[in-house]
Amino acid sequence: MYTVDESRVEVPLVYLSTTIFSKPLKMSQEEFGFASDGKITLPCDARVMEYIYHVLAQEKCLSGG
Repeated sequence: MYTVDESRVEVPLVYLSTTIFSKPLKMSQEEFGFASDGKITLPCDARVMEYIYHVLAQEKCLSGG
């Protein structure tokens, strides 16, 4: 996947089902539609993705996983 600032991000599959990650995916679909070049662009920049990863890592720590 890519961010609007064209940074490439790799997303662990386990994150795809989380609410905090599914919202940007839904927004991407609404804003950009389905890409014909096979690339998904998230409607945020790389710093927002770093924050999302941080939140997900904290949740994993707190849940003991």
